[in-house]
Amino acid sequence: MKVMIVYTRFRGKGVNFVDLSFRVPLGIAYLGAILRKKGFEVYLRDGIFYENWDHFKKDLMDVKPDVVGLSFATSLKEFAINYIKIVRDVLPKTKIIAGGSHPTINPEEVARDMDVDFTVYGEGEQTFPELLYVLKENKDYKEIKGMAYNEDNNVIVNPSRPMLESLDMLPWPARDLLPMGEYLKNAPLMPLPYPGTNLLVSKGCPGNCLFCQPTLRKLTGNKVRYRSVNDVVSEIKFLIKEYKIKSLDLGVDEPTFSSEWMMEFSNALIKENIKIKWGLASRVDTVNQEMLKRMAKAGCVYISYGIESGSQKIMNMLRKGTKVEQAEQAIKWAEQAGICGRANIMIGSPGETNETLQETVNFIKRARPDFIFVAATTPLYGTDLYNLAEKEGMLVETKGGITGYDFGHLKLKDLSNEDLQKGLKDIVNTYKLNLISFIFNPVMLFRKKHIYIKIINYFLSLLKNRKELVRMLRFYMNYGKQVKVKE
Repeated sequence: MKVMIVYTRFRGKGVNFVDLSFRVPLGIAYLGAILRKKGFEVYLRDGIFYENWDHFKKDLMDVKPDVVGLSFATSLKEFAINYIKIVRDVLPKTKIIAGGSHPTINPEEVARDMDVDFTVYGEGEQTFPELLYVLKENKDYKEIKGMAYNEDNNVIVNPSRPMLESLDMLPWPARDLLPMGEYLKNAPLMPLPYPGTNLLVSKGCPGNCLFCQPTLRKLTGNKVRYRSVNDVVSEIKFLIKEYKIKSLDLGVDEPTFSSEWMMEFSNALIKENIKIKWGLASRVDTVNQEMLKRMAKAGCVYISYGIESGSQKIMNMLRKGTKVEQAEQAIKWAEQAGICGRANIMIGSPGETNETLQETVNFIKRARPDFIFVAATTPLYGTDLYNLAEKEGMLVETKGGITGYDFGHLKLKDLSNEDLQKGLKDIVNTYKLNLISFIFNPVMLFRKKHIYIKIINYFLSLLKNRKELVRMLRFYMNYGKQVKVKE
């Protein structure tokens, strides 16, 4: 049985251009590894590499898969619909299976309204192969857990399947079934040196943030699950040997939730003298000084904190469960360890005012994060924030739906989109003034030498790829301007 799995991004004339990323779509890569191991003939496709829709049609006709699996988030739903239409036109007998975050959030809606044969929700590593097996053997599929289907206009959603108990049950992702050379051409996140890639070490988040939950729990469960340190370290060695990488992004769930795991992982890298730079995302309440120092010694160069706002009022509204003081402390600890601390900030949350925006500006002045990432608060489909916005009449239906972290998706009582754009500009300018002032302050320049050294090393690494060097210089020089108002 031939199986083609498509991550339904797309670029080309007539559609929105989605920028290339160094991130490999690990979800389909893991699925590809599992299916190959079970004897299926597997073809993995990242739609970002299709030049146009005719390119996808030709690929379909060349491969002639028996099954096409489409993985998509809500932001990619419109692309997924087009992929489905083309498959139906070109290969009408081919089965179509939908999976990914959007089908997981609302399997009934996908099974009812999208022209697919089956919808897999939750973790598909067990459900998808089981479904393929029964289809191949022409057996009954109606009792398979974690699946939905439409039978005579009657949508059946089967009981959910338990999450995997051990992530070590998974084989390493089948990166060789994807164009790794193309991903590796793209610049990693600053300050990760080029070339770099991404790596899954854990799944799950214990937080209850308004803008993530309950969606995230449906996707990854309500507890943090880790791969064994030995398995992760072995894969890192393989990636260094096979792809000559210099850096790794360890994902966006909660690798630091277990200080014991993170200490064991850092100690293993130190003991085995593995020369790799890495970074990760974290909550501010899951780090401590000892752990950050050990992480730095093991090659950690940045930590991205989900801070969201410098206003405690907004933090509380977003159900962060953290304090502004904790955020300042976490940034300070990272600085003392020599790790670049990134503050992720959201602007335009319900209840946002000029006063709360100024509190965030003041926070940036005080905390002095090494990097910032600022975007609009976005009501992702299925989250409590989305439901609240819909209930309160704050949700704005924009052209093409929610496809990025732009302003315009939430209508606030006290602030216009122009006010929010000004607030973003104030925050970015405050951050830039901080960096400039450090240069003329010998004490701060010494304290912040880690950031300047890592920034210099980052751009030096990009000398091997001048096109990416120019692109990233342009991006950071114009930082903040990429967040626009969605029409």
